[in-house]
Amino acid sequence: METNKTLIFTLLYGFVFASLAITIPLYLDSIGYSLSEMGVVLGTAALLSSFIGIGLAALGDRFGRKFLLSLYPAASALGTGMIAAFASLPAIVLGNALWDFAKNNTWNTILARISDLSKKENRGFAVGMFSAAFALTYALSHFIAGSLISALGFFSTFSIIIAASLSMSAVALLFKETANRNHRVSLSLGILRTRNGALNFLVSFLTGLSDIVYIYVIYIFFKYHFGLDAAQTGFFLALALLVWPVASYFSGPLVDKYGIKKAMSLGALANGLLWVAAIFFQEFWPFMLIIALDALFWPLFSIGGQKLSSIIPEKENLGRDVSIFGIAYVFGIIVASFAGGFLAEISFSLVFAVRAAVMLLAGFTVFFLMKVKD
Repeated sequence: METNKTLIFTLLYGFVFASLAITIPLYLDSIGYSLSEMGVVLGTAALLSSFIGIGLAALGDRFGRKFLLSLYPAASALGTGMIAAFASLPAIVLGNALWDFAKNNTWNTILARISDLSKKENRGFAVGMFSAAFALTYALSHFIAGSLISALGFFSTFSIIIAASLSMSAVALLFKETANRNHRVSLSLGILRTRNGALNFLVSFLTGLSDIVYIYVIYIFFKYHFGLDAAQTGFFLALALLVWPVASYFSGPLVDKYGIKKAMSLGALANGLLWVAAIFFQEFWPFMLIIALDALFWPLFSIGGQKLSSIIPEKENLGRDVSIFGIAYVFGIIVASFAGGFLAEISFSLVFAVRAAVMLLAGFTVFFLMKVKD
């Protein structure tokens, strides 16, 4: 029962995440923001969002995940409302900061809850199942949100996203806690004094930096490079990304069977080489194939990384330590947000090159430097 409720929450999260992912950059573009200006706005918002998180996650270890998983979507709804209601720069920055805070911490807390609900030896399967649920609505919601923008406009689309966010909060309030919470809350960063903890912090940062393509640049690339409107952009991205949920479902057991290092390294290598190819092949259908293959191999890396982040910490400090790795991811997002727009204004190929290099470095770090016992 708890697994089913968490799956419903995750499905809604995929819708909110993808809908805002496509809506915000297209909205900023529609009101006159350049790529570099988007980078400054979204980077500043990501920076503001990073000031909160570890302490809350530690409280989740002590008092449970339920409160946090109802709080984050409410923050998302508030931030989305600010973006929709006010076109001023402060409102857009603060609204995006609230969304980034919710976005970056929600999955960390879902991962901690998945760990509460699953055994270590089956963790890859569990993470894969939830990742597949997220990826399914994430893919489909590109089409849904793009169509809503074209048919109803930005304000109505934002309103629907707010309703979905509040629905997430309502579902979270139905959760029952599944783990004992008898230990004291600790805000230690001791996990970073371990070899695997420090290296996973680096890998998490690189993972965030690798999102330089998908934070906002890809949507503007589709609009101006291919000349597509919001509905067309959403449709074709959804078409390519539908590979992701299927790959996620099967990648979880593969991570359990063959190990974290092999899965992450293979996923990173394939992903890196694909984005090297993207530098040279930017016609529509070859690029669509690259996106689809990226979605195929990405789960090996991401699910392996999530399992890794869930087994390095001690059980009683799981939420706190997963959040520490999440903060590293946010640091990567901050750099990617600022850099993506400036690089894209020079050449989209530079953005693709950064993702390729970062993924290859992450794979190297995991395979050659980390010592992992699955």
